[in-house]
Amino acid sequence: MLDLKRGLRGRKPSLSWTLPLAVWLCACGGVRDKVWGPGTGGDFDPCSGDPIVTPVAWIEELEVHDERGDSVMGTPADLLGPIAGECSAPIDWDASGFSDDQVTARGASEIGVQVEIDESSVRHVQRTPRNPDDDVVCAAFLEADVTVSLATEDGTFRDEGPSSLMFTAAGLQPMPLTVALEDSEGSFALDLGSGESASLEYELGATDSDCAGRIGLMVSRSSGSMGSSTAGQIGSWSKTGCPLGSTAVDLDGPDGLLPRVEALWGDRTVPAVWDDGQQTELLVEVTTSAERACDDGSGASFPVEVRYGTSDGRIELHTTEGSVRTGDGLELWVNDEFMCASEDDSLPYTRADCRVVDSITLQFALHESAASATFGLEIYSSVRDEGRDEPLDHFLEYR
Repeated sequence: MLDLKRGLRGRKPSLSWTLPLAVWLCACGGVRDKVWGPGTGGDFDPCSGDPIVTPVAWIEELEVHDERGDSVMGTPADLLGPIAGECSAPIDWDASGFSDDQVTARGASEIGVQVEIDESSVRHVQRTPRNPDDDVVCAAFLEADVTVSLATEDGTFRDEGPSSLMFTAAGLQPMPLTVALEDSEGSFALDLGSGESASLEYELGATDSDCAGRIGLMVSRSSGSMGSSTAGQIGSWSKTGCPLGSTAVDLDGPDGLLPRVEALWGDRTVPAVWDDGQQTELLVEVTTSAERACDDGSGASFPVEVRYGTSDGRIELHTTEGSVRTGDGLELWVNDEFMCASEDDSLPYTRADCRVVDSITLQFALHESAASATFGLEIYSSVRDEGRDEPLDHFLEYR
């Protein structure tokens, strides 16, 4: 079933909580399909026994494997060597959601990154069963101590400190670096009040062709025996334009994604029926100037321009932004939002009236695979002066 409610409306701090100061919040990882690799934990983890940690030489041949049997062979020099080095990439940030009184809330620059690995600190970590009698396969991975240095050309962010890396059968996991804002050498600043503190939370990947990372911000507040924290991502950098944890995929070529997208949606007419029973057709034209997609391991995605409307005029032809994602076939996704600047405004969904609504959102997904084709569209609005969303209309493809 298609999820037609997954559009995001703006960048906001993503997590907050309030707890007594004596209580610690632990995010110990989750359990998904009985995956007992690094980062999982809790009472349901059968590999929560004491790990076997073995120091290894830089040129010692070894194996890294996951619980499914996938493995990587090589020496630390082979597996970890490419992670170290220097790189640079464009960076942008926006921390306006945390405070109205910021000196460096938004900006863009170039960031330089350097990673140094302590070759004498490399260790092989073999997870073990919680119950020695359990017949389970537990993951083995590499760890090492590293030193990370980051600096933007404009001086907004400039930090250095110790970190650690984890290399699993799936590759390098993001390397963390946390710096208290008061200890940061950059000019990024917040107007903090009494009882407030902040820290910059960096995560970065290898200094190879991707050169990607992100910056988070955590603001903590304390008052008496109570405390609260707000955290969220404020910036990112990437040489390829793909976020941390994904790799760039070329779109061109006879076997690339662009020919498939053009064949499917270059000029597509989709038969459909509205809620009220009226038959119509959705007209779709998809184009893109993107040269590459970003693959996060479960599929690749890239931005597109979508011109669409319905043959009966209920949705007027107009152009908006969308995205295409691979996986089980191809999916075209559009989250199209319109605000009424005044009650006299007109909207592309012609049955919506700005005298009644503040805004409308049109969302649709078109999924094509070898086995099936599915489609759904939903339109909902924010009712003027009431601040609530209300479904307006929807239709589904029929064949």
